[in-house]
Amino acid sequence: MGHSEEVVASALSTWSGPRPYVFTNVVCAGTIKATFTRSLKAKSIRRECEDSLRRLNVDVIDLYQIHWPTQDLAEGWTAMAQLQKEGKVRWIGVSNFNVEEMRQAQAIAPITSLQPPYSLVRREVEQDILPHCRSEGLGVIVYSPMASGY
Repeated sequence: MGHSEEVVASALSTWSGPRPYVFTNVVCAGTIKATFTRSLKAKSIRRECEDSLRRLNVDVIDLYQIHWPTQDLAEGWTAMAQLQKEGKVRWIGVSNFNVEEMRQAQAIAPITSLQPPYSLVRREVEQDILPHCRSEGLGVIVYSPMASGY
């Protein structure tokens, strides 16, 4: 609910070197407290971005990602592209998308990167997803590489 962004902002406020890249994501647009509604409505994405910028205390988010695909993917990805055009985010990416969902998004605006779960015990992305990213020149930033401590 934004706490991690506030922690990052605190760390950035004491950072003395060049500003590190700041990545964050649209968790579940429309989220209220601990109730998750997976929706990518443009208005919710814009609100989440503004909230993230405020909490992080930055003028621009370097990489802004959709965390989960939903049925309103086209509306959400269009909103992400608009935020990029407005200069609120530098690059836009996706997380947990399959190849077809990435193709849908790419038909609207370029994807910078994908963030899939990937580890020695969770290798499903090796079949189709990683080859697709390689052929399309998409960056890959994996999560849970230690399989959540498994």
